Amino acid sequence: MENLKIVNSKETFKITIPQELVDYVQRLGRDVDSRVYLIDRMFYNHRNDEDTNMFDSVPFKKYQKEFEELKAEYDMAVDKLGEKLIPFVVEKTGIEDPKFDWKIDDFTSLEVEITMR
Repeated sequence: MENLKIVNSKETFKITIPQELVDYVQRLGRDVDSRVYLIDRMFYNHRNDEDTNMFDSVPFKKYQKEFEELKAEYDMAVDKLGEKLIPFVVEKTGIEDPKFDWKIDDFTSLEVEITMR
């Protein structure tokens, strides 16, 4: 197979997928990261506070709730993307029930690196 290499005794290759398969996951990932940043900044800005009122504040609770909801949605989107990769991996490998891990290092490349288990 072209673009197939062995890494730590596992076959890896890249496949190109349509833009719409990565857009949603990428956007959710950015949304999750932005909430993590805001919550982290709130912790940092109040790190020396003797009281914990900040944790009961409306902004903190809002960002925490948004983070939890976005993280759950992101995790589901990642799972769905993994499922949508199955036909691409079957086509590339000829394996009917492939077991693999995947990652996207650069969303603009539209390439997914597949590592067969």
